[in-house]
Amino acid sequence: MQSRFSELEYAAKERQTRRDRFLIGIEAATPWASLTNVNAPHYPASGKLGRPPVGLERIPRMCFATVLRSFG
Repeated sequence: MQSRFSELEYAAKERQTRRDRFLIGIEAATPWASLTNVNAPHYPASGKLGRPPVGLERIPRMCFATVLRSFG
């Protein structure tokens, strides 16, 4: 897969933003694999009817990020 110019430019930057530090902290503090394993049996595997399901890890990540963002 070919990289985009914006991805290459972002990868080459030297300074970390507050957003980068925030996301790195969330990654380090949250056990995403165990949360995914707990939620997987209850999450739809395919979208046969209606909208296709959103990725299993995306929903808890957005919820945690929203809650933590409101505190800090």
